Amino acid sequence: MLAIILLVMVVGIVVLAGFNLAEGQDYLISNIAFFLLAMSLFALNRAGYVTAAGTLAVAFITAGSLFLLSEDATLNTTFVAMCIPILLASFLIVPWGGS
Repeated sequence: MLAIILLVMVVGIVVLAGFNLAEGQDYLISNIAFFLLAMSLFALNRAGYVTAAGTLAVAFITAGSLFLLSEDATLNTTFVAMCIPILLASFLIVPWGGS
């Protein structure tokens, strides 16, 4: 399950990088950094450290969600942004909690 989620993240990063390059935006360094982070989590998962990779993936997604929340974010925005890491944690960290 974690491998599928990580591969979907990698595909999203590559598609977003393609759109950024097509529009002439210069986000190459951040796109490469996120791509390497997602691929290193995928490699950690494939090496057998599934719990560590899942915990790190949820931690990074939570940090990203918190980073995207701005000072003018409404309560509804906060609920939507923080719902994603909680749902992923229920599937990744405690697999039987999501079923």
